[in-house]
Amino acid sequence: MLELLPGIFKVSRDESSGGWGYSYFVKRAEGNILFARMAQTASIENEYEAIERVGGIQRIYITDYHFAGEHVEDVAKRFNAGIYCSRIEAPKIKKRGVNAVVAFDFVGHEIEPHLSVIPTPGHTSGGVCYLLTLNDKRYLFTGDFLYFDGQKWIVGSKTYAKVKASLGHLRAMDFDILVGCGDDSSSIPYIELTPDTKGVFFETIVKSFD
Repeated sequence: MLELLPGIFKVSRDESSGGWGYSYFVKRAEGNILFARMAQTASIENEYEAIERVGGIQRIYITDYHFAGEHVEDVAKRFNAGIYCSRIEAPKIKKRGVNAVVAFDFVGHEIEPHLSVIPTPGHTSGGVCYLLTLNDKRYLFTGDFLYFDGQKWIVGSKTYAKVKASLGHLRAMDFDILVGCGDDSSSIPYIELTPDTKGVFFETIVKSFD
């Protein structure tokens, strides 16, 4: 694992497993969590020992069904962790063979202390972001609703009308660092935003649809 930010680690997938994507592990006093980004056949078995050394995983959170590949349930069983997703995404995830999921309502709410669910439909119908407070910083985990392609930040949708409301909601939110997704080769999948730079960031995103 690679510590990208204080208490937040990049979890690489096993190169031999196929699939794509990497996940985020968060070490915290309230219980360690994994924001899974394990698409298709991706697995993280090679990281199990490193995860065990820092206290294991208590909960696994899914932003949308694309990241609930066939080995997510293996991680849950290894660490006795629950898998959480929105009620809209749950049936899609179960169709992929991941059955042990806990579905939450598709509304904004605090799902556990210092972690909130932010519905962001548009990339998928029931996709969510997660707002985490850790060490007095507020981190917005977007999954591939917003991702960095190595040069610029992109929305995981080609149709602006589908994501317009969600983008506006995120822009109005109070957070310090946006943690999105990146290509496997990207080492900068997050960006720190002030109230001033946040406006420029989201305006650039919107202009990308022109």
